[in-house]
Amino acid sequence: MKKHHDTRAEDRIPIGRKIAVGAGGFPFQNGGLIVQYMAQPIFQIFLGLNPALFGLAMTIPRIWDAFTDPIMGRISDRLKTTPKKAIGYIIAGQVFRELPRGLEFSTRSDYEDLFNGVALSFEHDLSMAYLNDCFYYSGELSWCPIKLPEAPQKIIGYGSSPLVACESRGLYFIQVDDHAVQIELYPQARSVRDAWQWYADGELVTELDAETAVSFRLKLPGYQPIELHDIPGTYSFPLVRKTDGISVN
Repeated sequence: MKKHHDTRAEDRIPIGRKIAVGAGGFPFQNGGLIVQYMAQPIFQIFLGLNPALFGLAMTIPRIWDAFTDPIMGRISDRLKTTPKKAIGYIIAGQVFRELPRGLEFSTRSDYEDLFNGVALSFEHDLSMAYLNDCFYYSGELSWCPIKLPEAPQKIIGYGSSPLVACESRGLYFIQVDDHAVQIELYPQARSVRDAWQWYADGELVTELDAETAVSFRLKLPGYQPIELHDIPGTYSFPLVRKTDGISVN
């Protein structure tokens, strides 16, 4: 009788992939969990571990993070994708950051979902979120089941929404302060050829256009609209109330 199951060769996970997954979990398992559940009460109080050795053990995962974080940041920054997909990645990252670890949940359907200020729809090719006073959306808000913020502190979007009218195929980042608004328009994505076709020549499918002017209009409730028509870049505007036409500052 066999004591274990024989895994088929094609189903075996390569050792390199196992190491890659383990490397990502090393700081959390050996840093966060030890500190949270075991470090002080067991190692120092009950076992009498030398504080210097304890500090060294807690420092090793942070040193590991110092190497892995820049590497993953470089991979993320060099990821080749479209602006619309990039917003989807940003929203997914914020969702994973905000949701409690170990949370069990199920989707409402196979086509769309709504939870904790986050919504997504395959039918509308759209995702959106309102988290920590920041409003995210990955396309025209023809479908919007979440409650829209009246005055978010930050907007990261693609396309138009009830707060923004934008004739661009690029991302934009909006920072709203007490007295001013900063708008950062990213270059537009221009299709060189059909992105849905398979190409093996390595040539460009999409390129960035930083020379074409973009029409942009921001409509914050209670304030005068902010309009611009210019090439991608960073622009600052004062906030002006509708009631008296006077700048906030």
